[in-house]
Amino acid sequence: VRVRVRVRARVRVRVRVRVGWARAAPGDAPRRRGKTALRREDGHLTTAKLSNMDGDQPVAGQHARVNGALLSKFVGKTVLIMGELQSQNDGIATVLTSDNMSVNIQMQPGAFYTGPVVEILGRVQDGQTIEEMHCREFTGSQPFDMKNYDAMVEFMHGKYKEIFA
Repeated sequence: VRVRVRVRARVRVRVRVRVGWARAAPGDAPRRRGKTALRREDGHLTTAKLSNMDGDQPVAGQHARVNGALLSKFVGKTVLIMGELQSQNDGIATVLTSDNMSVNIQMQPGAFYTGPVVEILGRVQDGQTIEEMHCREFTGSQPFDMKNYDAMVEFMHGKYKEIFA
């Protein structure tokens, strides 16, 4: 994940997050390869395009990126969270977030995660549980750097909060 911030004048801020996608295995549905643009709009992050697993309609909206420690501040709100898949049983998946906290994901009916790293868009039920709306799996040959992702989340909610707020 590469983050690039450009400030123009005093008011305009452009933030771009580049995310590379792995090639699908033979027989899998084709996955998107590209980038997700994030822009500041009215004090919120906007994910320009986020495809669900079926590739239907892109999900547009304002979603904060969080780690496990920040979940309790977003109860009842929709968030994006990254994590390493630990287990999944009976519609509940457990992921290890970028700050090494275990979070339970209430999966959609019939969902099954195969990737080692998943990005979940969902509504926070409590400080430990998220109800999944969409999921994106990262199954590349290069490992996803969770430490860098966690540092980015900490910057977004800490030191550089005014840019991402």
